[in-house]
Amino acid sequence: IKYNIIATNLDGTLLTSNKKITPKTKNLDTLKESGYFIVGVTARNLSSVQEAVNIKLFDYLILSNGSDIYDVDKEIIKNYKNVNVTNMSNTDQLNSKFWLIINPNGINKLKTLELLCDDLKTIPNKVIFFGDGENDLPIIKGVGLGIAMKNAENIVKENADDITLSNDKEGVANYLEKYLIEKKNSKSDTVSYT
Repeated sequence: IKYNIIATNLDGTLLTSNKKITPKTKNLDTLKESGYFIVGVTARNLSSVQEAVNIKLFDYLILSNGSDIYDVDKEIIKNYKNVNVTNMSNTDQLNSKFWLIINPNGINKLKTLELLCDDLKTIPNKVIFFGDGENDLPIIKGVGLGIAMKNAENIVKENADDITLSNDKEGVANYLEKYLIEKKNSKSDTVSYT
């Protein structure tokens, strides 16, 4: 399979436990030059993402658990919900265990990713996705290559195609570096860190 979208959850996945993004992980934006679309997928809203990371790392952001898609270059937000979702801009002040996440009826990260794939003339089977939480489960199971973080919930790891290092050990960056560079010389479709 020729993957063309690299999608990743933020908290517990791309971001470290202290809500930072490492220099090695920031280098993922170089993958855009190789023709990949980089997509951030999160329960956060736009202002909360902007507080945590330079959004120029991404081509698109799937926000509020799939309620919105933000086109980073065009600075346009597309709304896919018919109900209001609680504003989460201040949730970064709280322990992530206490985040309030509301999914509008029929909307989740996977459904919105499918809409984005349609817009980009591709399919979910050509997506690599990294996640850690139960709200990542539909997308982990619904894309071509679903990767769980070592720190992911057990149910996520059980349903993933592969497992990478934890978010504090730059699991996303390390997996992609190994997958995109070393897979060319390997017969294996996945590179496991377990």
